[in-house]
Amino acid sequence: MEPNDDLIKKDKSLDKEYHDILKKFESKQISEIDYIKKFQDLHIQLLIHFEDTKNYNSTALTSREELSKRIDFTKSKVKKHSDLLIPKSEEQKKIEEQIIKMSDMHQNERVIDVFTSENDGRQFGLRLTSGDSEFVDFDHQRIPLDFPNSAFKILNELVLNKKDILKNWANDYKDNGRDFYFFLYDLPALAKFLDQLPSEFDKLKKLDGNYDELLHNRMIAQLAVQYQDLGFKVDTEIENKKKRFPDLCVNDDDVEIKTIVSEAINHPDHFVRFSKSLRNRFGEALEQIFQDKDMVAIAPWSQIMNNTLKVYYDGLLVTKISSFEKGHTVLVLEGETAFEDYYYIVPSDQIVDDVRKFCESGYKRISEYAYMGYFRRSGYAITRSGPARQGFGMTFTVG
Repeated sequence: MEPNDDLIKKDKSLDKEYHDILKKFESKQISEIDYIKKFQDLHIQLLIHFEDTKNYNSTALTSREELSKRIDFTKSKVKKHSDLLIPKSEEQKKIEEQIIKMSDMHQNERVIDVFTSENDGRQFGLRLTSGDSEFVDFDHQRIPLDFPNSAFKILNELVLNKKDILKNWANDYKDNGRDFYFFLYDLPALAKFLDQLPSEFDKLKKLDGNYDELLHNRMIAQLAVQYQDLGFKVDTEIENKKKRFPDLCVNDDDVEIKTIVSEAINHPDHFVRFSKSLRNRFGEALEQIFQDKDMVAIAPWSQIMNNTLKVYYDGLLVTKISSFEKGHTVLVLEGETAFEDYYYIVPSDQIVDDVRKFCESGYKRISEYAYMGYFRRSGYAITRSGPARQGFGMTFTVG
């Protein structure tokens, strides 16, 4: 397969940039930190170019072997000098050390039970293999969640009927870079949203698939509540003209929801992987709906990627969807408060290029807190349940 002129032009441009950076650094025309920053940006561009040229075998392009060497070289330089890119205060270093220490101490911690209780106030929680639960004390505000009795009834039903599955899923969350904290949020959030929806949505209680089904179903219920509050009629899994069953029906239009499951993303290679995963998931969504009249919703799994996207799209995010926007894609990102997320809405024919540009930007706009996954929802109390319970949980007030 022969490359087109644009691909050849891009290849020559990257080749020139690579040699120019080396030459300028060797001749001391640029500082060491500028040298690393330029290699940081170039590393991501090389990764994307490597993906774009995988089906070509042409002397007009830099060889795959040489591209691979350059990718490894730029990566090693960025990794070795990462402290130059994100200078940290002593307080920031202390926070980072604490998080790493907690992660190391409890990396083998496992959930042995999922429970609800009304003995000490309405509680939902997890029992662990160890009685030490101090490490989940993320929210120092200790603000209990308003939670109607009807929602707690749904939560209790889910726990009683799916106890073994949920126990395994809680461990799967941690194993795949979305720790116990987020499992402890996703299940009550699903119950809270289902409590506001018609009985057709009860099918979302099944929870008999893989662990990511919990986040997926929570997103369906959450978006359904958003559109219902705007006066739309909502339903789920109604066959459309493509003879497919999208996740959500809003009046006569559809929304297909895709979660992008990946481990915690913490270096440039993963940005390219995220971009590729989004393209694949977006393509799958379009097989089920019509791009020009329906909507796609995408929710990243990785907390680091969620936080990084929030930094990148700062000023463009909303907490309420204003209408059903035909031919658009909504990116759903973790919010700062309970039962409220951020939404970034963009025409569907732009979303792939938009996220591609985000990935090409690399670490430019990542704060150390986004990198560490330090943002947590406030107003959402996770309380230690004590050594007798050997776990942790949360207590609800009556909404």
